[in-house]
Amino acid sequence: MSATGQGHIASDTSGDVESFDWRRVLRSMDPLEARYANGFLRCHPEKWFPGIGARWSPLLSAVGSDLRVGEIKPTLVLPDAQALCFKAILGGEAGIIAIDANSARLIAQEIAPGITKAKEMSVVLEYVVQRFLAIVGMCQAGTDVAAVEVDGRCTSSDASLVGSIKISFSLNSSPVSALIGVGEKVADMMDGLWRRQLHSAARTSHQPGTLRVEVAQLGVPPQMLTEYLSKGTVIDLEVPVSDSVTLRLGHKAFMPARLVEVDGRLGCQVVQGSLTNLAVPDGTSRLSIELASVAADAARLTELSQVGSVLVLDMTPGQQASIVINQEKVADAKLCVYQGRFAVEVI
Repeated sequence: MSATGQGHIASDTSGDVESFDWRRVLRSMDPLEARYANGFLRCHPEKWFPGIGARWSPLLSAVGSDLRVGEIKPTLVLPDAQALCFKAILGGEAGIIAIDANSARLIAQEIAPGITKAKEMSVVLEYVVQRFLAIVGMCQAGTDVAAVEVDGRCTSSDASLVGSIKISFSLNSSPVSALIGVGEKVADMMDGLWRRQLHSAARTSHQPGTLRVEVAQLGVPPQMLTEYLSKGTVIDLEVPVSDSVTLRLGHKAFMPARLVEVDGRLGCQVVQGSLTNLAVPDGTSRLSIELASVAADAARLTELSQVGSVLVLDMTPGQQASIVINQEKVADAKLCVYQGRFAVEVI
């Protein structure tokens, strides 16, 4: 995370300044995760299917079960080969309903006590899946993912999937879960729908501006600026080497983030954490050490307000950095390591 301090000019850099390689610290992110990070993976599917829990009441009352819906979460995890899978048509596209072996046994025995044979369990669970998908179709609001049919048992590889919706339940206090595996068409539909819902409130949430990726900020006495900005100067930023940065909007801290590598490009993933707008000491000028800056409209800023969202930059991970005063670039610099800490060399 960027910090405020004076930093200091490294007086003796012989043998102590090392070239910096982002490959030491950057996590490589799957391009598919980056693609869906601001939409599909951030959405709340339960908001699109109101009343889904209540519609189970007749069946649950008949068998005397207590079922409580827990977490409903989009994920890129796909059904595994050991799960009990049923093929379904979701939004005109093949999908898969997958139930792990333990959950399948608990559900089947709750609906039909004493059942033990795998084939009989499969029949019971297919009925439950049929019932579930019918309820999904009745409850959907603002989406078009209604299942039109269940095509019986299948394997986890019988549909081309890009992601899933994981639903966790408590069945008579026992945890059970299921995955609804979806293809690209449905994932894109949910991704776009969530982004449009975010954008609808964007105009009142944020004003457009320049988003800056900041490694550190320094408070430097004005009389020392010339020395700090002289070519060849090595400035110890007094910040540990890490993937942590601050996304800054204008003069204000916007969101904490960590740097990632996405298919050869540098990206920033927003992380959980609090930010304070640190002030530089009185009588000093604020120097910001930045890796990049991009114009951001209200829609993009609203998307990036979500923890887990990703900003992919049009640059490769490298040593290039900028020294900025009052949002104006005043010098180019090269990111390096000095005695185990981040430093920059003015170039």
